[in-house]
Amino acid sequence: MFAVRHECGESEEGEYMEAVEIVGFALVVISIVLIIGKWIRLKVPVLQRLFLPSSIIGGFFALLFGPEVLGRIITQ
Repeated sequence: MFAVRHECGESEEGEYMEAVEIVGFALVVISIVLIIGKWIRLKVPVLQRLFLPSSIIGGFFALLFGPEVLGRIITQ
């Protein structure tokens, strides 16, 4: 990519690389959550009988262990 120079001589290349790292980290986290959801679905037969997809199970897992639920419980 081309780096854009501002009047003060700063480059946006650092901001671009930071955005790329954030997107890459998000993809890694989503992949891990989906793998955990698949593993939970394989280990719990009730979830298989309910035909719950791995993405729903993984999302619920991420919600429980994310900053909004577990994070608030730990900080209180």
